[in-house]
Amino acid sequence: MVDHLQSKAVSFVSENHSTSSQHDEVEEFISEENPLFLMGKRHLIHTHFDVSMIRRRFNSLFWLTYRRNFTPIGGTGPTTDTGWGCMLRCGQMLISNAFLRLWLGSEYIWEFDPENALYRKILCQFLDDRRSSYSIHQIAQMGVSEGKPVGDWFGPNTVAQVLRKMAFFDDFTTHRVHVALDNTIVIEDIYKTCLHSSTPSKSGATSEEHKLSWVPLILLIPLRLGLTDLNPLYIPSLKACMRCSFTIGLIGGRPNYAFYFIGYQGDRLLYMDPHFPQNVSTAEKDDASYHCKYPSKMPFMSLDPSLAIAFLCKSKEEFTQLLIFIRNEIMNLSNQPMFEIVEKRPQHWPPFQDAVYGTQETVDVESDEDVLNSDDDFVIFLADFQHPIKLVLYSGDTRFSTSIENRLLISI
Repeated sequence: MVDHLQSKAVSFVSENHSTSSQHDEVEEFISEENPLFLMGKRHLIHTHFDVSMIRRRFNSLFWLTYRRNFTPIGGTGPTTDTGWGCMLRCGQMLISNAFLRLWLGSEYIWEFDPENALYRKILCQFLDDRRSSYSIHQIAQMGVSEGKPVGDWFGPNTVAQVLRKMAFFDDFTTHRVHVALDNTIVIEDIYKTCLHSSTPSKSGATSEEHKLSWVPLILLIPLRLGLTDLNPLYIPSLKACMRCSFTIGLIGGRPNYAFYFIGYQGDRLLYMDPHFPQNVSTAEKDDASYHCKYPSKMPFMSLDPSLAIAFLCKSKEEFTQLLIFIRNEIMNLSNQPMFEIVEKRPQHWPPFQDAVYGTQETVDVESDEDVLNSDDDFVIFLADFQHPIKLVLYSGDTRFSTSIENRLLISI
């Protein structure tokens, strides 16, 4: 099965990544007829300088693709993700470019600079090494907890749930991933996720008077916008999402081909294609292989209806602005909005559970389809990890970390 997918993926690459087609592609995509939107920024194209700036901004985004010859996943697993890892790579691209904006800003322009320690630290989180927080190894193994054996293809919702869990692993950047359930953004749940009490001051303030601070939010909204084909009624709303200044793109594609979409021009989406096998590399020697020169393109109507939209809100104020944008610019475009916003969690939903940093509250580490609510489930979940587990006890709750990561992963 994997060999079949690998040959299919290589064939796809050969059809879509020839040098001549790339140059034809870039000339077509940079047209003067329509403004171009790239990661929420509007670009008008009048001069060669405008074209050059668009190319530089695109080239500055992280591009994660198939790799080969990395260490076996889990010690005895695959040494390449060719043929099955495209959605995992799209998840990497989404998170890595969120980190790029979070730490280096939306105006960052990439160039080879071995002295840029922060840039390299971001990139190192995504290298094909089991010690990297968002490596293909970590994502594939976390997928086991979602019922996906290593080597299985992920869908948009699966990778969203995996990224949500992996936020608890991250000791590089403090952020939270919230996955909207049933096409619904629940404001109350997001506040519980992102508003945390700060450390008490020495001025004698009580626990009730602690100042609440916002942890940066990556909001993922899995959607299905049609049965087998995209319903064209949703195209204006998708375009509005890609115009939003808080967008970090969307993940989706065509059946069995996942892409990371980062903008559009006219009626064509712009995307980054992970179906390009490369040898494993390190950030120190070959960071150019993590950047793509030209985007790919496809008509909106070729998009598979199963996808996930993503936004980044660095502050509570930005989240408020996002809600205003969604209500005014997206939900008003159609009598059938792609998703809805509610203040409170619907009563028929299960109780919300999440971890607040620095507290003893419980953590929702499961998918909505597979609730870990028993001792047996807890043992099975631990057994999903391929590396030895150690237990550390804190004030009555149990926390565990892998010996390789040597840090707190999840509380339950």
